[in-house]
Amino acid sequence: MKKAIHWLDENLEEFILIILLIGMTIIMGIQVFCRYVLGMSLSWSEELTRYLFIWSGFISVSYCTKKCLSIKIEQFVAIFPRRGKAVFKGGQSHI
Repeated sequence: MKKAIHWLDENLEEFILIILLIGMTIIMGIQVFCRYVLGMSLSWSEELTRYLFIWSGFISVSYCTKKCLSIKIEQFVAIFPRRGKAVFKGGQSHI
């Protein structure tokens, strides 16, 4: 039981994100097939994919917080000179 709880604690967000991505890919693939091959469109596919995408955004915040990851805005950092870039990148010397 402890192993299962530990696995859930470590991997739940990543597992859910993978399932959501697979779901979005399959749903949109079916939508494209239906629209271009069968000549009819599914009424629910785009809305469901949108909700899956929104939830994946929310869950990814939790995942990135747990893994100490952050989104880096490279264009903003690129406008600074070499010393300014070093400040944003935590003092790394290989800029």
